[in-house]
Amino acid sequence: MGPIQMGVFVFSGSLLGTDVPEKLIRNFYIIAQQDAVSTVSLIFLVAIALLAWMARGHRRQIRSALLMYSSAIFLMMAAAFAATAGLPTGAKAFHTAALLFGGFAMVKLAGIFVFDVVLQLTHLSPPQVLRDVLVAVGYIGVGLWLLSRGGVTLSGIVTTSALMTAVIVFSLQDSLGNMLGGLVLQTEASFDVGDWVKIDPAAGRVK
Repeated sequence: MGPIQMGVFVFSGSLLGTDVPEKLIRNFYIIAQQDAVSTVSLIFLVAIALLAWMARGHRRQIRSALLMYSSAIFLMMAAAFAATAGLPTGAKAFHTAALLFGGFAMVKLAGIFVFDVVLQLTHLSPPQVLRDVLVAVGYIGVGLWLLSRGGVTLSGIVTTSALMTAVIVFSLQDSLGNMLGGLVLQTEASFDVGDWVKIDPAAGRVK
């Protein structure tokens, strides 16, 4: 038996003890209790059911959020398995990934609720690009929360991000100006498809 096969055999043998299932369940319970998984899951499933009824035209996005949250639960199980196997680094990595997927799922559901339920009731229709930007900001917020939870100082992140943002804005000012100009045009709804517009020296219909 070669060294690789021997290592696999020893690793498998260490996991097949009689107390392994109990340790696995206990580790998963600890992780779930730490992150209030039962409460969050109940709220998430209720929100899924309500949005499936109130925003029926967006069920693909709702399924995507459900898939993200299911991946988060699976990654938490993987974290419990890694902890049972005596791999704390792997357990921490799986746990962080689980929190990331869970946070993304929550942000996605919040976006559906705000833009496809609340704003629809108020008869407001913001442009798709505004929605994408706000959801992206939500994803960034989840990432910053995870970094803060991991012990990273947010002040250093904000300072570094501000510096990087200034460099990016300075180097891509023309492209960003065009993008922001397009965002303003969509938000103000200055014209619609089929309108006749004239931008010197050209003129034509909006398509």
